[in-house]
Amino acid sequence: MNELERRVLPIQDIAIEQRTFKRADGTEETRDVIAGKAIVFNERSEVLGFFREIIAPDAMEGCDVSDVVCLKNHDNNIPLGRTPNGLTFETRADGFYFVATPPNTTTAK
Repeated sequence: MNELERRVLPIQDIAIEQRTFKRADGTEETRDVIAGKAIVFNERSEVLGFFREIIAPDAMEGCDVSDVVCLKNHDNNIPLGRTPNGLTFETRADGFYFVATPPNTTTAK
């Protein structure tokens, strides 16, 4: 059975950026995206109960990230991104980065 894992990101590891996207009709649209480092490699975590963790750079190899949801405050009613709808990931030497394109809703704005 797969356990649900939730991660909390420090606000300094997240940025709001403007990116331009091409629409299906060929026009362009500029939207805000949420970007940041979801996992830091090779650094000790904060104290997690009675232990600390260090995540290796190869930790995400073989992980299924085909249906990951980015939520505000772990609230299923406030989705900010999902992999089938443009939530993307990139592994770099220092961590695992994400870019979420929030839906065009009042709550996400």
